[in-house]
Amino acid sequence: MASAATKHFIRQRFTAMVQVPLTVWLVISVITMIGATRVEMLEWVSTWWVAALLVTWFLSVPLHMSIGIGDIIDDYIHKKGSRSALSLLNSIYALAIGVVGVFAVIAIAFIA
Repeated sequence: MASAATKHFIRQRFTAMVQVPLTVWLVISVITMIGATRVEMLEWVSTWWVAALLVTWFLSVPLHMSIGIGDIIDDYIHKKGSRSALSLLNSIYALAIGVVGVFAVIAIAFIA
């Protein structure tokens, strides 16, 4: 059975592997959409596979960020109370980014 450190390592590497192709796709897609109208952008995001990839990206990026910042907090913050408070804030911030991003994609895809 894998230790907590091994699971942590695998989770961080997995999110990184998911993000690389998604971020390349997103950057290329946004560059190709330069000059597009608002309606064209809304139609693009409303496409089911684009919305699914954007939701995946908005779930992966905050999780990966939270893991990385959590490592920094664990390595450099030595006071237990401060470390706990910062870890909580880190988790709340990552969750908020993910929720807002996913909600935005869903709102655009299904409401707009």
